[in-house]
Amino acid sequence: MDCVGTASCREVLGQEPVNMERLELLRNVCEDASLKNVTYSGISRFVLDRIFVSDKYKILFCQTPKVGNTQWKKVLIVLNGAFSSIKKIPESLVHDHEKNHLPRLSSYRKPEVKKRQRCEGPGELTGG
Repeated sequence: MDCVGTASCREVLGQEPVNMERLELLRNVCEDASLKNVTYSGISRFVLDRIFVSDKYKILFCQTPKVGNTQWKKVLIVLNGAFSSIKKIPESLVHDHEKNHLPRLSSYRKPEVKKRQRCEGPGELTGG
């Protein structure tokens, strides 16, 4: 696709610095010693109920309505192996938390939640 000089090309190319900035912020947060002792007890059940888990890919996804939440849930459903494609997931299933095969962080015991909350350090975050 040749997008030289078009608005969409500038938008795409302009994302790289933004993504690198976000990655740097994540690295800094994970290295911040004052954040190393953030514990399970500081997070309400309400919040834990809204964080979905993909252990295989080490992803915690906090649902945020009206900003792509449904699509991200579909991605996690596929990553967790329940469906082979997001196109095959019925819309009615995505938000049915009894049937969508998306574990919530609230479904884990305290030590398991704490383990999943840990930042693994800057070596785990890569730009590619």
